[in-house]
Amino acid sequence: MRFLFFLLAVALTPCFSVFAQKKSTPPPSQTFTYVEQMPEFPGGNDSMFRFLSANLRYPDSAVAQGIEGRVTVKFLISQNGLIDSAVVLRGIGYGCDEEAARVIKSMPRWNPGMLNGKPTSVYYTLPVTFRLEDDIKPADTSAHH
Repeated sequence: MRFLFFLLAVALTPCFSVFAQKKSTPPPSQTFTYVEQMPEFPGGNDSMFRFLSANLRYPDSAVAQGIEGRVTVKFLISQNGLIDSAVVLRGIGYGCDEEAARVIKSMPRWNPGMLNGKPTSVYYTLPVTFRLEDDIKPADTSAHH
């Protein structure tokens, strides 16, 4: 019986230590990837997509090569809503990676993320899609080879 109690006590020890921890508010300098209220582009997602569409310039080298695809950019939205530290996580090259990062860095101030009722810095990941319209795509010359 003593052995069974020992196993039970050992098994429950981690639970007691979790419950014994005091819930604390993280310091404001901490950066998160998810918070209670995520950051928001002014006017919401529709406004953000309009901004991207109006400001994104398809690189000439990508157009010439018929390059299409998605560039994934991770960036920081600071406590005051400013964009910082834009990094391409996954790119497609031909100038598209740099263009996606440029447009994201040029975004207006966001509504910052909130944690425990206070603004906080949050990492945000955004895919930027490059797609050529049919009338812009280069002619397929592979059939001639």
